[in-house]
Amino acid sequence: MASKWRLLNSHHFMKSPLLYRIRHHSDGGGMVLQTTLSRVSVEEAAPLISGYSVQGFNLRGVQVMGSVALLPRGFFHWKINSADAITPESMSIFTLIEPKLELVILGTGSRMVNIDTAVKRYLQGRGISVEIQDTANACATFNFLLDDGRLAGAALIPPETVSFIQRR
Repeated sequence: MASKWRLLNSHHFMKSPLLYRIRHHSDGGGMVLQTTLSRVSVEEAAPLISGYSVQGFNLRGVQVMGSVALLPRGFFHWKINSADAITPESMSIFTLIEPKLELVILGTGSRMVNIDTAVKRYLQGRGISVEIQDTANACATFNFLLDDGRLAGAALIPPETVSFIQRR
């Protein structure tokens, strides 16, 4: 069955060099405390969202099935299927990025759903603001913030339904 994707409006995409590091440190006894990943990406464009469906997201022509965690220069599959499953641990990737993100947009599906206050406290305690929206608005907000040069991340759950508007 063919998937119907709702396309977002196209606009110019920013290209600015940023360095991201995820640190990894061991306690010396074999226990992994953090992981370090350094990457400089001057040529790659930001992972702006060009469309979404009930199955996932289209990021500059790359179809990602399921939920996704977006960073200014990359993305990860996010093993979260509902807003109820969002925990501080599931949001930890956003706290490890350098330079530090200013804001994380949470797209909770077809409608905005409040999340556990522990998740908000976890991010805010690390200096990261949180904005909760339905996924359609979260996609547009994330694109706008990246286009404006902001250090923003997004955690998006595909909507359960997608409405289409036909133009005449």
